[in-house]
Amino acid sequence: MPFTSVPDIVADEFKADTHAIAAARFLLADADQYYTLQTKFMDDSGHDRSGDIRAAHDTMVLKLIDSLRLVAVTDTLFDTIQLSAHYIINNIKEAYNTTPPLGLRVPRDTFFEYVLPYRVGAEKLEEWRPYLRKRYTDYIRHIPADSMTLLHIVKRINVEQTGWIFMPGVKRPQIAETQCLSDFLQCKLSWSCNDITTLKLYTFRALGIPAALEIIPVYGKFNFGHKEVAVLFENGRFFPSMSDTTFFKYQMAKMYRVRYSHRRSPAEDMMALGEQRSEIPPFFFHTNVDDITSERTAVSDVILTEALPAGKKVAYLCVYNAGSWMPVEWSAVGSGQQLVFPDMGRKLVYQAGYVDSGRLRLTGRPFMLDTAGVQQPLLADAGQQEMQLQKYDRHGQIEAGKLYTLYYWQTAKKQWHAHQTVTATAATIKIPGVPKNGLYRLHRDEDKLMHERMFIYKDGQQLWF
Repeated sequence: MPFTSVPDIVADEFKADTHAIAAARFLLADADQYYTLQTKFMDDSGHDRSGDIRAAHDTMVLKLIDSLRLVAVTDTLFDTIQLSAHYIINNIKEAYNTTPPLGLRVPRDTFFEYVLPYRVGAEKLEEWRPYLRKRYTDYIRHIPADSMTLLHIVKRINVEQTGWIFMPGVKRPQIAETQCLSDFLQCKLSWSCNDITTLKLYTFRALGIPAALEIIPVYGKFNFGHKEVAVLFENGRFFPSMSDTTFFKYQMAKMYRVRYSHRRSPAEDMMALGEQRSEIPPFFFHTNVDDITSERTAVSDVILTEALPAGKKVAYLCVYNAGSWMPVEWSAVGSGQQLVFPDMGRKLVYQAGYVDSGRLRLTGRPFMLDTAGVQQPLLADAGQQEMQLQKYDRHGQIEAGKLYTLYYWQTAKKQWHAHQTVTATAATIKIPGVPKNGLYRLHRDEDKLMHERMFIYKDGQQLWF
């Protein structure tokens, strides 16, 4: 059945049901933005051995892939090719026929974005609502009436699914970009954030509870990023389902809530200003996220004046993550080369930059945006100090007999400068002659990756960023 016929078939099914027809239009309007990533394992003869991999015992998967010399091949199957009218009709009926617990009132727009969607990632399409609705309706039915709150329901589901996720003996390598319900039911839930958040989104939405994927593309104080599921509570606000909002405070520069519908991307705004598409970092092409940083941490607008190349239309604000500076927000270059970066998370270290010939070029000097929203420059100066260090990373203790190299950030050269390498003779090392007021890293020389976090040195203490 061609996708072009799907809207007419769906409309004919619902006829005068204006709510269902509106829901169908909402889903189909952006169906061309979604797809399934299908991973196949091919042998040297071109045969698909995916069935063998899925049937293998957990401990044998990697050995089997290696012994058969299999190669993972990923195909993209767009929803405009695979989505059927029957699937959309069933999804809409299931979503509308589910009553949220405790009479939770859900506005229509919220329902469309965070209950109605038929998928949450790049997983295989299948029916997931009926099974999960029955499983967890029966589960929460046993909660005593005097303690029945939405928060209690969420916590009980988290406890049950934590046992599912951490069940011993069922871990296996992830063989799909995002797994689906049938994978989960075979006890093949990986440690992947994609899988954990997919299961939670499925579950809450199957119960009629609005649930949203929230993402931190890159942390400001830790390496890499984070995904979390947030639930709409009785007060009409989303809160993380497995923690509280204080968990994220002073940890990230930006956090986003993912919706189903798609809109104009930041990259389109940049290109309208004259920026070349090839000069724009990939994340800024997103079309379905909303900035929720101010809901999760204290924020301030960052206003800078930087020396930029003539004609440069766009600049970025970056955080240091996994060994490099990464853009997290953009600004048009205003009059006098002024840059404005709205709602940036506080108590983090930032550095401005721009992209030239596909490379990020840093400009100006790093600074800490303190808890009051004031910029504190970090510029290693001529003054010297002796450092007494106990850690080479936030959780990495100094060990006697190992080599460590102290680096400080050279603002003029925009690079890390190796100050001194020492061999630890105890759990603390002393390094003399270190420039004051700078930004530092201590690298354990045996480590191949330079992913240790930065720190500033104040009152004899390492303060980690």
